[in-house]
Parts: sequence; structure tokens; C-alpha cells
Amino acid sequence: GINQRLSDVANELKRIRQLAKEKKINYLFILGDIFQDRNRLDIVVLNIIHREIWRFVKAGIKVILLVGNHDRVGVGTQHALEVFKDLAVVADKPTRYDFSGTKVLAIPFMPEPKDVVKELKQYGSKADFVIMHTGIKSVELQPGVPWGEGIRLKDIPKGLWAFIGHQHRHMRVRKRVYFVGSLLHCDWGDEGQQKYFAEWDNGKVRFHEAQGPHFIRLRWKEKYWKHTNLEDFSGHFVKID
Repeated sequence: GINQRLSDVANELKRIRQLAKEKKINYLFILGDIFQDRNRLDIVVLNIIHREIWRFVKAGIKVILLVGNHDRVGVGTQHALEVFKDLAVVADKPTRYDFSGTKVLAIPFMPEPKDVVKELKQYGSKADFVIMHTGIKSVELQPGVPWGEGIRLKDIPKGLWAFIGHQHRHMRVRKRVYFVGSLLHCDWGDEGQQKYFAEWDNGKVRFHEAQGPHFIRLRWKEKYWKHTNLEDFSGHFVKID
């Protein structure tokens, strides 16, 4: 009775929760853009995501939600994550946290990159981690297409662990600096990508493959189809050219 796309999201969160319980992971960080449409929020979507976050909390896992640009309304500072404040830590302004002795600087989406840079200069050297929702100018959205907005890579202090939302493509930008990417394929721009979620443990980062459906483009060639099992594409979004 629920949208299949929403079910895919819930299934991935369940996998993350099972891994966290097995490995006794204490914290879950979601780096923004939980919702796609900032100005129209479906109540069914809200209820299911709220339930999934509650299940993490019930399992003893602390949840930290970073406000992304898609979580914010068009103007002002209001956002769609207010409803989660009874369950989770919602970082809707630059904030410093101490989680079990680990110092984390959380920087939500800020329209002016200079404000992100200011926070990094003032507090970055005092933190072990920074979680952000921002672009980096030198990073390519796709091969040959630079971001063009955001902060500069050199604005992130060296030696600092940085995990960043906003870019849908997972990538290691520099030693200890990662874009985690989106958990699921969002649209045809994600064609050919593998999606991941990240695990950090005592200075080691491991990326686990997400198992949601992919956007797949197939080329129509009679010779090709003779050797293709269409069942291999079941559950995916497929376009035939």
C-alpha cells in the first residue's frame, strides 16, 4: 500500500540499521536532503521516514540530521525537519557537538558559501570531524562539468575528516574528505553509478553498496537481445534506445 520508491528508501534504512546493530555503531548521520521537494511534503512520506528514524532511536542509535537545501523552504530559515526534533539532533545552524569524546562540527546548507568558510576557519581546527551540505567548486558534477559554486577545497583544513552531502555522486575528494553521494539513484543523471553509504570506525572508512534500483539505459541491437536475460533488469528503471 505504499509507493515502491518510498519502500526502496525504507529498505535501505533497514539495512543500515541492521549493520549498525551488528557492529554496535552508536551514531547515524544523515547529511541533508531527506526530502526532494522543499515546498510540498507528502504526509505519507513524512510518516514513513519519521517511523524509520524512530526505529533507529529505539535501537539505541543516536540520529543526527543535517538540513540540506532541499529540506529548506524557498526563503527564510524554516525547514522540513522540525518534526524530527523530538527524536533526533537536527542541525539547522552551524553547531559544535561532542559525541562520546569526538568533536563534530555540523554545517547545514548555507546559501552563502562565505558563511561556510567562516565556520570552517573559526572552528574547523578545533574539531575531529566536519559534516556539511555544500558544493566544492573544483568537483565535477559529472565528467567535464565543474560544480561552479560552493567553497574551495583548500577551505577545508587538512587533517580534518570531512563528510559532505549535496553532490549526488559518491567520491573521495582528498585524503579524509568525501562526498557521500545519494543513497539511491535519483534520476537519469545517476546512470552508471553505484550508490553507497559510509561506515567510519576508528579512523577507517568503508563504503557499503546500496541495493536500490538503478537507472539503466539499453541500446537496441537485435544481436545484443539474443544474449540478454531481461529478468536481470527486474526492479530497475530501464530505458531502451
